[in-house]
Amino acid sequence: MYSVRGKIREIKPVEQISEKFKKQIVLVEQSTKYDAVIPLEFVNQKVDDVVPLLEVGDSQNFNVNIHGREWKDRYFVSIRCYGISNDDTVVAEGNAQGQKEGLPF
Repeated sequence: MYSVRGKIREIKPVEQISEKFKKQIVLVEQSTKYDAVIPLEFVNQKVDDVVPLLEVGDSQNFNVNIHGREWKDRYFVSIRCYGISNDDTVVAEGNAQGQKEGLPF
């Protein structure tokens, strides 16, 4: 379990990958020595339950898992968010265990 703290820069549209799998990317900007924009991935139920609670400009703490996969001699990494919290309280929480979605990446 990892945590990413940052300000929401952009909320991308929902991508319907298959009948049973959808995802949505939220770009989070971190203010560090070298500013970074990190794409956080929300999948399936988190698209419906968590993303509507977010607004561009909000600062949040994102609880994430890092997923890596090999496919056709290439490596893919995604940062999947399962919960968010502000400074004081947990806003939305989910299962920290990664679910295999059957995708090649």
